[in-house]
Amino acid sequence: MAYHLPQYIKSTMPIAIVALLNVNCYATVDSVDATLSIDLDRVVQIADPHRLSGTNLSLWSRLPIIENVNFQEAIRDWHPGSIRIPGGSWSNEYYWNGNGVRIGNNDHNIENFDLSKQEADGSWKVDYSGYKKGFRLHSEEGQLSDYHGDLDVKTQHEWINSLNTEAMVTVNAGSGTPALAAEWVKWANQTHGYSVRYWEVGNELNGDWELGHRLPDGSSMDGKIYAHRFTEFAKAMHAIDPNIHLGGPACSDLSLSFVEELIRDGGEAVDFISIHAYPVGVNTRQSENKFAAVSDLRKAIKRVKDWISKYQPQRVEEIEIGISEWNIKVNEDRDTAELISALWSALWIGVMFEEGVDFANQWDLTTYTERGGHSAFHVDEDNMSVLPKSQYWALWMWTNLMGREMLKSDLSGMKSVRSFVTRSDTGLQIMLINTSETEEATIALKIKGAREVEGQLHTFSGAEYFWDIHARKPLWSRPPTVRKITFNDSPKITLPKFSINVLELPWTKQGTSRQTPTTSAAKLSLQLSLPDRVPADRAIEAWVIASDPTAQLPYLQSIDTIQLSIDGPAILSQASLKLDNAVADFTVTPKAAGKLTIHARSGKHSASHSIELVAIEERAYTNWTFDNPISEWQTKSTFELGSESSIKPNQYVAAARLNGETPKRDADLLFHFEPLPREKLSFANANGVTGQLRAAHNLKCTDPKARINIILQSDANHWMPIGSIKLSDIIGEWEPFTAKVSKPEELDAMAKLYGLRFQIQSQAPINGDIYLDDLGFIFRTGL
Repeated sequence: MAYHLPQYIKSTMPIAIVALLNVNCYATVDSVDATLSIDLDRVVQIADPHRLSGTNLSLWSRLPIIENVNFQEAIRDWHPGSIRIPGGSWSNEYYWNGNGVRIGNNDHNIENFDLSKQEADGSWKVDYSGYKKGFRLHSEEGQLSDYHGDLDVKTQHEWINSLNTEAMVTVNAGSGTPALAAEWVKWANQTHGYSVRYWEVGNELNGDWELGHRLPDGSSMDGKIYAHRFTEFAKAMHAIDPNIHLGGPACSDLSLSFVEELIRDGGEAVDFISIHAYPVGVNTRQSENKFAAVSDLRKAIKRVKDWISKYQPQRVEEIEIGISEWNIKVNEDRDTAELISALWSALWIGVMFEEGVDFANQWDLTTYTERGGHSAFHVDEDNMSVLPKSQYWALWMWTNLMGREMLKSDLSGMKSVRSFVTRSDTGLQIMLINTSETEEATIALKIKGAREVEGQLHTFSGAEYFWDIHARKPLWSRPPTVRKITFNDSPKITLPKFSINVLELPWTKQGTSRQTPTTSAAKLSLQLSLPDRVPADRAIEAWVIASDPTAQLPYLQSIDTIQLSIDGPAILSQASLKLDNAVADFTVTPKAAGKLTIHARSGKHSASHSIELVAIEERAYTNWTFDNPISEWQTKSTFELGSESSIKPNQYVAAARLNGETPKRDADLLFHFEPLPREKLSFANANGVTGQLRAAHNLKCTDPKARINIILQSDANHWMPIGSIKLSDIIGEWEPFTAKVSKPEELDAMAKLYGLRFQIQSQAPINGDIYLDDLGFIFRTGL
């Protein structure tokens, strides 16, 4: 239920505490960076931090991981309010029950499926009298995938129940039917008693990447069509269990596609609106801009609330708003693994609380890449062990340390510090996030009252967490450090740089005994974090680390200045370093190919690391000549796709035929290649695309700025624009093109490449053919 509070709510806390934090009279505090004022009498929002700190469990999660006792205990300590299943885009591809379709073993071989159970429309006939592991589709024609996940929905439901939390289910509205969804409700709530209350209809069906976005007639899903489909699903599902809560559209981002239409047309069937958010852009480099992206949520939530007030004013307090997927960004790069993920997530949850979001689910528990990934845990494939990543600790701090009532507060001064103040039956909780990567922050609290106020300060910073980008794992990941705080007449707190801090002030002096001082490794081991083999044309990020690798603890005591030296064809950014939270970074710039060795020394301690610098050459390979049948191209188009033999002598080329259409969002793809031939090509060393483009000599378009954008898609970066060609430059002429990636993070993402798009951009209608030929990839050889 959405909470709408009067502007002032009289405090029910003990009178002694009201006197303790008297906002009308404050002590003067000098030499501070910011001042925090708190009004105990004004509750501005009520929310359950557990509901705002839910998560997602995907079918492709490895069974040994979810059975891992340490993994389960970490989630119990987290206390997520709900866990969403079955898993993102798979929700639109997955038939939850395979009974009658699966035969034999529950593996992925097509011989274990009864293909006669597929209907003429591509759907599958399931026997709901029993249960077998479900199955996944991968095309609009309903073809079976070659991988159906390690888990099944029964395992997901029972695992979630064992953790004493709630499941939230996203039903298949892409390739499934209302009957399929209704049978899941019946099986879960009536047959097995899983008591699932929240059911979401479809996942990101506004996106071209989702199965079900493209309709059988060749058109695309829009908001009106989705709202109609939602009501069909709601009718079938409510007929089984009228008490469940239904919502959607689980739109892909904060542009809120389909949301207005669902609120307008969904009527009383809509119990909640769900949206997804990955707001930090691919090319956002500065940390301050990454934190600033959080404000996009405020605008989006206001729009949703305005639509609810406009179309369903009588249900303003009934319709909930949830964010069923969120993370810092779509591309799974180092930001999803480093300390910034924790700070950003803590800020994000606080803003959701402030804006009246009712529930939210972080994406996700176990989806990871070599460079990080969205998962809250690092998964070690070698021994199937897990270790919390930084984001986990932000979620943990909100659910374990913060209260349900947010108080009015005002933070003035240093812009890099953000604050949230809550209260509970036990006391007052103040979260302070210092987003500065270089500066500590001293915060004054305007407190008047008892001369000795005792509390506890929980701090999470680089002393508690460090992600090694070369080892691709956390070297240490520990709970927030807790220390006792005693305030006198002028209370103030100094926050470490780049840290999350929660100050607990109990209403009484009870409960302040918990204290865990920062734990330092007992013995010092010096290490260098560097790769073993890299291209000779890229600068190398490097770290000196002081820790005990076996104990996974940093060495936080003072040591002598570290002296660096190098043997080989490269230069160092500096010759000496001072450690900060047991680490210090520097850069190695290669000058030529060859072998180099870097040395670090501090007193009697030393470390060395050798690197092979590899000379790089580029070669282009043609992968599509388009002389074969269209069905073999693995290509789709928003427009009419053809094979044309009249443009080149004795050759066929690919053709996209536009008949007066004006390109628009989700209807702008000339050629879309997905999946890419991973079984034939390794894209780890790819760095670009080559080919030829041409427009018909009589093509008509009045937009002089019309252009074709070339976009790569990777599991590590889902949107990489790498080139653009003006449409006017290719009319009647073949234009050879070479489009490359050059940024280190994009080169790293190429190993996970899955899609290539040629996107047409124009403000005016286009009439005529656009041709593509001799398409291929460029590879960096020598690695």
